[in-house]
Amino acid sequence: MLNSKLISKSFGSLMTTMMLTGLVTTLGAFIDGVIVGNYMGQDSMAAFGYASPMFIFISSIAGIFANGGKALCSKYIGEEGFDRVRRNYTLSCAVAGIVGLVLMLLCIFAARPIARLLGARGELIQPTADYVRGLGFGAIPITMMQVVTGYICLDNAENLCFLGALVMTAVNVTLDVLVAVVWHSGLFGMALATSASYLASLLVELVYFRRKDRLLVFAKPELSLAELGRIVKTGMPSAVSHVCYSAASVLLNMMLFASMGAMAVSAFSVQSTLDSFVSALVVGITSEVSIFAGIFYGERNRSSLKLTFLTACKYGTILGFVMGAVIFIAAPQLAGLILKADSETLALATTSLRYLSLSLPSQILTLIPVYYYLSIERVSLSMVLCVLRSFLLIVIPSAILQKLMGVNGIWMGLLLSCFLVYPTMLPLLRRNEGKTRLERIMALKRDFEPADQKVFEASITDDMDQVMQTVDRMRAFCREAGIDENRARRICLSIEEIVGNVVQHGFKRKGGHFIDIRFLASGERCCLSVRDNGVKFNPLSYQNRETQYGIRLIRGITKEMRYCYAAGMNNLNIDI
Repeated sequence: MLNSKLISKSFGSLMTTMMLTGLVTTLGAFIDGVIVGNYMGQDSMAAFGYASPMFIFISSIAGIFANGGKALCSKYIGEEGFDRVRRNYTLSCAVAGIVGLVLMLLCIFAARPIARLLGARGELIQPTADYVRGLGFGAIPITMMQVVTGYICLDNAENLCFLGALVMTAVNVTLDVLVAVVWHSGLFGMALATSASYLASLLVELVYFRRKDRLLVFAKPELSLAELGRIVKTGMPSAVSHVCYSAASVLLNMMLFASMGAMAVSAFSVQSTLDSFVSALVVGITSEVSIFAGIFYGERNRSSLKLTFLTACKYGTILGFVMGAVIFIAAPQLAGLILKADSETLALATTSLRYLSLSLPSQILTLIPVYYYLSIERVSLSMVLCVLRSFLLIVIPSAILQKLMGVNGIWMGLLLSCFLVYPTMLPLLRRNEGKTRLERIMALKRDFEPADQKVFEASITDDMDQVMQTVDRMRAFCREAGIDENRARRICLSIEEIVGNVVQHGFKRKGGHFIDIRFLASGERCCLSVRDNGVKFNPLSYQNRETQYGIRLIRGITKEMRYCYAAGMNNLNIDI
């Protein structure tokens, strides 16, 4: 059996980079809230809160192509369909650009109706409309940046995404200060600053296309309605999640205004500002869930899918408790940092932040399955989960508890929403195949693996003794599986040569390195897969070099070798 070390190590490494990227990206939005709250007054903060769902809406539209395309392409990588990856990417970019243009025109020319639709009333309509109009000028870069980020992460360009996020934050903070302190341009200027920062980040990420060995290249333009439909269908749950939360925020703002006026709306804006900051960290987990689960689903690799799900839950639980503890303890200071207001408003904001802190572990654990289900083609489950956790289980408990507890009932409703998700989903999950609750939650289809498939799996470290022990175990497995002696000898020789080469040359230093070996026998087909987290090395690039005797030997005794580098791991598949 495989252990979780390779997946956990690679998942954790990429997750950390993406968390830092999300953290830096959202730092600009967080600072937007801080500057609005401290330099533009309580009414501007309320208008900022009303307008925030519009940014979520634009991001959600971009998320359809970013998340849907990434999930599909992860699956294509697992299936070794690299041409499909490129065609999918080209189509996504083209359609996302057109959608961004439509959103730009909508925000610029219909800002006031949108402000009313978002719940703004009276004197708050104009500043809300100003922010919406400013966002409109950035609709194209906001959309395209998210799409490009989602795709290039498949090709191990996380560091470039992080650099783009740094540039974005630097541009946003600089322009925010100029807008608020020097130019006094109001919320329109704040939104323009956000738009400009996304454009700067997009320009940085485009450096990726100077790489000669990149996976993503533009294919011949081809409007495939079937592929576009798959992208939209796969990406829709994440968009639905954002739209549902935006709708829930509008309704909650109405409830809060009815209870305690603009003061309660401002307090909720404080919570939303910090929640967006927290969500950026969680993106590090959900992004890697989508990539890893998609690849392993494409490979039809049940063991690695299970390990991916458990690894994501482990990191999610740790992150939720740590962030929750920090926010609970520092809630008064955080409220005062974000909003400059009277003591009553700050006390209300502090309470809302503490309710938020208590919900974080369960909030993350209910979000992980959303992106997992996208990658295993269980879109309907993902959609139901999104509607429950982002709308119904927020609005209904909040509306009921508001009647009993006032404003605190709304905060309590937000807290309860995450705890009610799994009990509500239980009837749907019981229909899934599996003997254990985890297997039912994983929701793999009945025909996920061939019934006659025989599987050998082993996880080792960078140790030649373990390589030889694995060869002995493989030899015994071949005897039990009825594999003929000649083929068994080639299989064992392949493991000894390939894995031994990884141990000897694939790691720069000892320790912290893992290799997963997986062999499948189904009918006449035998496939050996070797995966490691060593330095990037494509053996197919060295097949004709006389010095690479081992690689030439393996190519001579096997039918086909295929290689790709994805999710921070070398992946070599051999048909024997």
